Amino acid sequence: MAKYLGKNIPQEYADFINSNLINGIWATVDENGYPRTAPITFIRVKSENTLLLGIGAKTRMADNVKRDGKISLCIVEAGDIALSIRGKARIIKEPMDCNKYMAVVSVDIEEVKSDTSPDSKVVRGIGIEPRTERGARFIHEVNRELDELVR
Repeated sequence: MAKYLGKNIPQEYADFINSNLINGIWATVDENGYPRTAPITFIRVKSENTLLLGIGAKTRMADNVKRDGKISLCIVEAGDIALSIRGKARIIKEPMDCNKYMAVVSVDIEEVKSDTSPDSKVVRGIGIEPRTERGARFIHEVNRELDELVR
């Protein structure tokens, strides 16, 4: 059952997101008004009502953020975490210093809700691992730059 938490991310979730490699699914609104979803790995909480996301700069998702700005993000992780976050996004840095093909999105949070169930619990989330050493460096560098922007 959904539990609305307001417009701010509770501190325990912010701490968890900022100290882990979090994977989620985010959605934007395309030019025809339909949701467009994609996995996302680069998520950080800047403040109780602001997220930072690292995204591909030359993607439909980036185009949708520039045109419309409405996004939704779903995070499902072990420890019975199921969060949905809705907000208004804008690109604040393009390109990122660490990679010319990446951009930073700032999300002004409009709603946070917990989607855990009284009948079942989340025991694992979306897991990823780098395919190569180059991929591992890329993930590390993007998260490091986002961490610097959070400070």
